[in-house]
Formats: sequence, structure tokens, C-alpha cells
Amino acid sequence: MLYSTGYLTKCGSPSEEDDTFVLRIPNKEVKKCFKDKIVAYFTSSVEYKNYGLDLLKALKIRNKNKIEEILNKLLPKYLGLRDIGNDKEYVYHSFLDGIFACTGINAKSQKECGNSYPDIFIIAENEVQDEYTAIILELKKHQVKIT
Repeated sequence: MLYSTGYLTKCGSPSEEDDTFVLRIPNKEVKKCFKDKIVAYFTSSVEYKNYGLDLLKALKIRNKNKIEEILNKLLPKYLGLRDIGNDKEYVYHSFLDGIFACTGINAKSQKECGNSYPDIFIIAENEVQDEYTAIILELKKHQVKIT
């Protein structure tokens, strides 16, 4: 999420072994913002982690009302209108990646899965030993007409 919004930039070329690259803070202003705001969001927010775990539970049981409730609480708190820009799908994708990463959920982002590349793919353990739930999230832009 930080990379997609410009708070981190690429440094060098991608690794040929695993297609990863090094990220860096681009300037002093972003470094100050990072120290003051971003780190505080993710280190002090037990609430953020709990929302992520609650979101995973809701996804596992397909409780769309709970999913909507969680996202409606999280999005206005952590994303502003100016953060979203024109590519809303990508921002929300990065936002969800961030939620899952901060909660320790092993979510795969746009990795090959069968014959496609789902936006987010999660294999979640169930309460019964050796049982898992596969969760595939495909995010799409939707034009809303306000009247």
C-alpha cells in the first residue's frame, strides 16, 4: 500500500531470482510523515489488527453484512478521498493487502493460482485440524450514480 501511494519508491532493479525489489523512503518530508503518522497507525493499532482478523472470519463464513460493516469502519479512518485517486481498485487492493499483512494473515497478491491471477488469495486454517478455507478476492471498480 505504501508503495502504491508513493510513500515508498523502488530502489534499483528487481531481483531475477524472485522478482522482488528494494524499497526506499523517497525524501525527508515523507520520512517525517512516515515517522509521525504511518508507523503510529500500524504499531499502536490493536484495533486495526482486530478488524483484519474479524474481516478474515467474516470472509470465511461469507457474512457480507459483517464484511461491509468492517470495511465501512476502516476505510474512512485510514483512507481519505485524495488517497484514492482514479485507480480505486488498486488502492483498495493495496489497502486490503496491508490489513492482511499487519494481522499476520498469509495473503497472496496477484500470484498465479491455477489458470489465473486472483487479486488476493488466502488459504485460512479452520478450527478443525487439517481443514482449510480458500478465499479469493477479485476487486472491481463500480460506478455509483448519486441522485
